Amino acid sequence: MPVISKRIFFWTLVALFCTTTPLIIFYSLGYRFNTQRGIFVFTGSLSIKSNPQNVKIYIDQEEKNKSLNRLNNSYHVGGIRPGEHLIEVKAPGFSTWSKKITIGSGVSTEFWNVVLKRDSYERTAYPAEGIDKFFFDPGKKMIAYTKSGTKGLSVDVLDLDTKKSENVFFSDEYKFTDDKKENIEWSPQSEKIIIPAIKGEEKDYFVVDIKKKETANLKDLAETEGIQKVRWDRENKDFIYYIANNSIYYLNTRDPQEKKLIADSVASYDLSSGFVYYFQIPSGIVYRTNYDGTSSPEQVTTSAPDKMEDVNYQVTVYDKDRVALLNKSGELYIFNHGEKKDYFKNLSSGIDEIQFSNDGKKMLYYNGSEICIYFTRDWDVQPWRSEDEQKEIIRFSEEIKNIQWTKDYEHVAFSVGDKIKIAEIDNRSQNNTMDLISMNTDERKIVSDLGENKIYFTDKNGETSNFYSIIFPEKIGIFGIGG
Repeated sequence: MPVISKRIFFWTLVALFCTTTPLIIFYSLGYRFNTQRGIFVFTGSLSIKSNPQNVKIYIDQEEKNKSLNRLNNSYHVGGIRPGEHLIEVKAPGFSTWSKKITIGSGVSTEFWNVVLKRDSYERTAYPAEGIDKFFFDPGKKMIAYTKSGTKGLSVDVLDLDTKKSENVFFSDEYKFTDDKKENIEWSPQSEKIIIPAIKGEEKDYFVVDIKKKETANLKDLAETEGIQKVRWDRENKDFIYYIANNSIYYLNTRDPQEKKLIADSVASYDLSSGFVYYFQIPSGIVYRTNYDGTSSPEQVTTSAPDKMEDVNYQVTVYDKDRVALLNKSGELYIFNHGEKKDYFKNLSSGIDEIQFSNDGKKMLYYNGSEICIYFTRDWDVQPWRSEDEQKEIIRFSEEIKNIQWTKDYEHVAFSVGDKIKIAEIDNRSQNNTMDLISMNTDERKIVSDLGENKIYFTDKNGETSNFYSIIFPEKIGIFGIGG
């Protein structure tokens, strides 16, 4: 090759090297060339943690390569041009999860609670024919359930592992309470239950020892009429709390003479972390004392509701810093001793019920048409939320029932019509709402078992109400691989 040709070839390679090397370096650093603007722009990235985990990620309908972060079992997609994109997460046999999001320059957009639903769910049936309402024991191993289609009140207990049931209570004079906020109460060791029952205008509470097959009427044990709001001691299987004549009492069911007065002039109470919290009237202040009432009362809230026409406030406590007050008229107040300041305010009106999350950082509040959320603390992962922030999750024209948290406390389970639904609380672009299963009736009860990744529910088979469960969300193995 002539010398001049060699020189041209050499300097051509040098020029190519000098031209392409910066491009390669820029590309590796996350820069992309914008042909419309004629400049290099710094790309963004996407992190997704999903259930199930074995998924494909699409951006603007194009499947993307992804890397698995074993530390938190999430997928990472880099090199995404800034701007609006359609993100889709897909898996065979599951519905597609999608959102339209804006990717920022140099920013990682994160979704830590992506849940996909199966196209269909296999139901597990349990021998609880004629089931009406059901209530889990503390270990979620048994349910006590009332039976419809029988004269009077019949209560059976079903072991979910052995699928064996037995009748523990029957009365042809009583029926189960019509108060939607009252449940069958299990003792902490799952050996006893309290059954709220009504006969005409009279309400009674029956204490049933499942193992010893013994039943007693609480009013006979306490020698008191007008008992209400009965709860077990969270640690002792023999001790219960109740309100009578606006006073809280602590009673040993094995030795009824061992009865203690906890507090007078009380509308309601709750139990949390070794303390009894109670709403005192007419002051409207919440106090607390230890479980047996031997410590001096400690004031918890600093203000009273400004709407005291209805003083029947139900007190729901996460801890001494987070207390919700809800009366029968639907007025909801929150006391939040936050990390930034203290809040005591009328949060909403027309509310039916509330639920704190397991960490106390979030609280659901809802009625028959809408579900909302209140944040008691800052939420430090995307989507970021601020202490004292309120958001509406979903609203329906049909009645919403059976509202409750799911396992990750980032989704809410509920029913509308003949559908069991799941809605996410991440409202970036929209709240994804999924229909899990269709039912044969709109009269059902559902309960999400957070520990076992199951949803239990009743549904009719012909004219008979039966008991079922499905797996939701998917169970994840020890290394995060779904299975």
